[in-house]
Amino acid sequence: MAEVLDLTISDDEDATESSPQNIAAVSVKNESSFRSNPTISRFNNDQDAPKVTIVNGKGFWKSWTRSFKTTLLKLLDLIDNAVDGATLEETSGFTGRVEIYPDVYEQSTTNRRGKKCTSTTGLCIRNNSPKKIVPLSEALKVHHTTKVDAAGEIGENGIGLKQACAALADLSFVLVKNGSNANVELGIVAKSLQREDGPYLPAFQFSNEIGEGQSPLRDQMVSVFSQPRHDDVAQCIAKYGADLSGGGDPSLAAGIDGLCEHFDSICHEFYDNDYVFEVLLNRIRHDQDGEGLVRRALDAQQKITVKQLIKELQMEIPKTYLHIPESLKFIVGKEELTFQYWQERLVEFSTFTVKVGSTIPWKQNFEVSDQHPDAYNVRLFVGFDRHRIADPDIEADTGEKRENKNASLYFYSRQSGRLIKSEPDARHMLGLTTSSSMYASALTIIIDDIGGNLPLSPTKQEIAFGLENRGAVHEENLFAWVGSVIKFYYNYHLKKFNNQKKILSAKVSQYIDINLPSQGKSYDKSDFTTFKLAFEQYRNTIRVNTKLTKEIIGSDTYFRLMPDSKSDNLKGEQKKRSRRS
Repeated sequence: MAEVLDLTISDDEDATESSPQNIAAVSVKNESSFRSNPTISRFNNDQDAPKVTIVNGKGFWKSWTRSFKTTLLKLLDLIDNAVDGATLEETSGFTGRVEIYPDVYEQSTTNRRGKKCTSTTGLCIRNNSPKKIVPLSEALKVHHTTKVDAAGEIGENGIGLKQACAALADLSFVLVKNGSNANVELGIVAKSLQREDGPYLPAFQFSNEIGEGQSPLRDQMVSVFSQPRHDDVAQCIAKYGADLSGGGDPSLAAGIDGLCEHFDSICHEFYDNDYVFEVLLNRIRHDQDGEGLVRRALDAQQKITVKQLIKELQMEIPKTYLHIPESLKFIVGKEELTFQYWQERLVEFSTFTVKVGSTIPWKQNFEVSDQHPDAYNVRLFVGFDRHRIADPDIEADTGEKRENKNASLYFYSRQSGRLIKSEPDARHMLGLTTSSSMYASALTIIIDDIGGNLPLSPTKQEIAFGLENRGAVHEENLFAWVGSVIKFYYNYHLKKFNNQKKILSAKVSQYIDINLPSQGKSYDKSDFTTFKLAFEQYRNTIRVNTKLTKEIIGSDTYFRLMPDSKSDNLKGEQKKRSRRS
């Protein structure tokens, strides 16, 4: 039989651990005492006052929709969950899978060519997992997170799940296969279910096991959602049914059929995986015109929106994640993605490791600053972007000059190596010369905070040093150490061409049309060029002692910067002398 896990805010602290019957009873009690009479006294010296603070569900929903800057960032919050789930741990025989695909259904009508018309209702994101998934009865609690202390993980199947769903669509479904086909769960994240007297994010448990004496999943769902107490949820499913038919009348039966198709898919297409998680975003919005799109409910426009988003994700995801295991199968639309974005772009791809203190200023006992307990390792990837070097310097639409070859900085964080933030010109931030074209030539710096030591904003759109007690010290230390490495790296290669910046840029440009000689390896398994460095304090800066450096050439650094011959050096010296005279 189906179990109902109803998440109306309860005045019983043990409600989530009670039997299904008790859960339902507590839920009904809450509805009668709070929702039917929202003016009930809240003073806590009253004997029957609940030991909770009732929050405005509509207000919560509104705040969730304002958490992200772009549609891409909203989707990435859900994709983070999928990546974390599929790469949770190294498990023998387990192959992680992440799939993003349009929610498409055939209609009964045909087009002029006699082919069945299709309806695109939204976007789906699903993944498998090597271990048990947190039950939706927990994950859909307001402010619930499963990753309070997990610094290595970037997604939160809880806070981020609800925020992103609300920001992307007025109606979303969450489907889980949790151990076997006999244990499947359905959660609903819907704007229409939110009320002023509290948020409502219901979760239900069913069985999709086929066997003697077992009711089909469809019959179980019909039985539950035909009950008057679940009429509001039934209306959400009926709305989904209307969208499946291309905008017809609301149909609970059609909506249940559509959900059953998704459950059948995760149960049978993932037959060799016991744990599968899927988010179904119905009538997805896209940036500023989202509200108008939902009101028009045009299937043709939704199809275009979903198609555009899939194309955008195919382009952006390989850039967004550094550390996707080679074994992970990541499919967006019909395209399987690979994750060698920067290896394919950067000339003289090199890696460095520096130790950064987060609470003690680097100038304080510089010689032993890297030995303090708060110090941690940060890995840097550095190179010259052979594609960016070819970008035009003039804006096509306005004719204005643009500076797009300066040192760019990218912050990646956590185990998955998620792109958090980028700075198109980071020279001032890193304490580098900002005049003329110094530290340009499409210089690219990647901070790989794989240990999760950088403080992030809740929506992972910013590095939030202000969240730390000594955040200003942490920020200054990080940029001082990174800046010293970048200053050395740039001048090391510039010196090869007698400090001629134009020649350096020309040498980077020679690789524009050359492809990698073979399929690249993951960042962790690649042998990139690196350097043995010795640092010293010089006045108020950190600098590399160039007399003690040693370059170690990496076999996986494919694009190298080499002077053509000694004659190039002589020509450079002659030009210098002629300018002096």
